[in-house]
Amino acid sequence: MSVQKKARGRARFAVTVHSWDPTVLSPIGATVGQSKAEGPGLGLDEGPQMVAVEGREVYSGDLIGEGQFRFLQSVRADESANFCGLGRIVGSLLGHAGTFVLQGAGTVDDGHVEGAWFVVPGSGTDELSGLRGDGRVLGEPGQPATGYLDIHFER
Repeated sequence: MSVQKKARGRARFAVTVHSWDPTVLSPIGATVGQSKAEGPGLGLDEGPQMVAVEGREVYSGDLIGEGQFRFLQSVRADESANFCGLGRIVGSLLGHAGTFVLQGAGTVDDGHVEGAWFVVPGSGTDELSGLRGDGRVLGEPGQPATGYLDIHFER
């Protein structure tokens, strides 16, 4: 029995981060355990920190499931940041079960998080095979965020 795929749709969802594991990356030229101030004089004691973040999140709404993500952030002294990364989601999207990968980028500024995402082509499995789409997420650090994903399926 084949599953009839919805040609187009907007999935609205809430996302809650359940784990957040940041790692400040060592400056270029620094040895392991060496602080920025002890670095090789490349001006790395100033400017934004590079932070790698891994974590898990839970989705509800038109997207039901769990995700695992990895981001790279450039975090400034005022705690504003730019980020980019990938997340793999396992669950159900508008009633279609499977997995897919989102790639995105965004900002954290003045207590607000905003990101733009797209489905990585070819990443959909099972009933989400052929999934394409893009969307946005809005929220505040430490709080559940809301978002949408406009989707369609390749033929």
